[in-house]
Amino acid sequence: MLQTPRPPRISVRSTLADFAPRINEIFTLLRAGGDLELELARRATWAHRDRGARRAFSLAFLGPLAPVQPQQMVDAGASRLTLEGIFIVPLGPAGGRMRYEAVFT
Repeated sequence: MLQTPRPPRISVRSTLADFAPRINEIFTLLRAGGDLELELARRATWAHRDRGARRAFSLAFLGPLAPVQPQQMVDAGASRLTLEGIFIVPLGPAGGRMRYEAVFT
């Protein structure tokens, strides 16, 4: 039996640069109650960390107003990519869409 190849994984050790080509890409949150599509809207760097560690950064996503994804750890997939175990937080509505944020430290 042939197996479908799994998309590459981006770990929680990813860097801001990993997401540069993915702005406006659709990420599908894999949820028990049904998948939810979110668009990667922007990425932002946080303050520099000591001892040569990578810079913390955040990803901002936009999705439909309903259903709202609660704050929790989720897996997400995009074209040729899998994000495992990201912590996503709903920030509230803006411009007719729900805003979400995931922070990588």
